[in-house]
Amino acid sequence: MPILGIVNASKSNFRGVAGYFGGGTDSVSDLSGIDKITFPADTKTTLSATLTTDRRSMGGMANSTVAGYFGGGFNGGNLNGIDKITFPADTKTTLSATLTTASYFVGGMANSGTAGYFGGGFTASVSLSQIDKIAFPADTKTTLSATLSSLRRQLAGMANSGTAGYFGGGDDGAFISGIDKITFPADTKTTLSATLTTARQNLSAMADSGAI
Repeated sequence: MPILGIVNASKSNFRGVAGYFGGGTDSVSDLSGIDKITFPADTKTTLSATLTTDRRSMGGMANSTVAGYFGGGFNGGNLNGIDKITFPADTKTTLSATLTTASYFVGGMANSGTAGYFGGGFTASVSLSQIDKIAFPADTKTTLSATLSSLRRQLAGMANSGTAGYFGGGDDGAFISGIDKITFPADTKTTLSATLTTARQNLSAMADSGAI
């Protein structure tokens, strides 16, 4: 099962600060540790803060220069909790807001400075198409009226911050090649005519949003 990563970058010119990898499994047990890669030297430290519970298959996203978030996951049961890592002290708190449905294999992406999104997932019996929105800085949760084009789990999410976020690939009983676009700030959903070269699940995604 993959671990999840989030990135903290300066919004003034997208000067990078650090990236974080959290949770996962080592095939023996689920993990709660968070590793930090500091830019530009790419040195690794391990945070004293940990996830609230050991967990794998969660979603991750970040409000750059402010905080990163890990949501959902699995540790013997489905999780709906969202942990917040506040920059630069890297302290951990757990939001009072939770995912609408406890689930794992969730995708995450963020419109930095405005809101983060967790989409899709799996409840162990059914895949999901819903998209939850965490509005910054209050960290309130709403569920979008827009949904993914199909039920899907094991998808990937990334964002062109300030413009749109994307959820791609996944599995709904068959592998998926489609890419859904959530346009900010209205949060409308369209489906790209472009598709992944190969229908796939368990993929990862990242974006170069460019300088501001």
